[in-house]
Amino acid sequence: MNEENPILAQVFRQNAIQWKSGHVILWGLRGMFSAMFSLVYLQRVLEQEFGRKEAMKVLYWQGKFQSIQGISINDKKHGYVKKIPEKIQRMKFIAKQSELTGVGIFELKKIDFEKEHFVITSNSSFAHEYRTFIGKQDKPIDFFMRGQIVASIEYYLGKECLCIQTKCIGMGDQYSEYTVRPVDAWNKEDPLVSDQWVDSFPELKDLAENKKDPYLAYEAKGKEDYS
Repeated sequence: MNEENPILAQVFRQNAIQWKSGHVILWGLRGMFSAMFSLVYLQRVLEQEFGRKEAMKVLYWQGKFQSIQGISINDKKHGYVKKIPEKIQRMKFIAKQSELTGVGIFELKKIDFEKEHFVITSNSSFAHEYRTFIGKQDKPIDFFMRGQIVASIEYYLGKECLCIQTKCIGMGDQYSEYTVRPVDAWNKEDPLVSDQWVDSFPELKDLAENKKDPYLAYEAKGKEDYS
């Protein structure tokens, strides 16, 4: 067992990952394993069919949605935090959890709640794969990851934010870098910002017929039949 990631060690100790009737169950939730190049293909098709901006918007939303649900479930399970030191520890815990999915190692380089300024770096596995299969890019391509990152910052800051990618492995940089600040702190006239600007975020409960938040399904996990 690899002890490098303490969350991974915890998963094995608690038998938190199971296989039941062809379903992968991680902490009571359905999941799946997928090759990274398949996600690269999906993004590239979206870019080609609908344009880079539309592809970015949808994948940013998807990353944001996934992160919001994961954090909501996590806090419900481990307790809500209110003080800044506790929030920072929880954010670092979430970063370690993200490693389990194979997205890469994420480091919180700057966490400033007072100035509302956050900087995260990563060795994004998606950006590595995108460059391998599609080629070197002239603009950042970690749309999904930007959404995941901004959601976690928004959750603990309590304010709508925007995540801008300032470095990207897909562009030839040594690492990917993401800066998160409140929406009103960004200059929309800045070409880097305007190119990565994403507006509204649709809630899944507004898209679903039952109008319920999806993480509520987690509460009923004991009733779920995986057989």
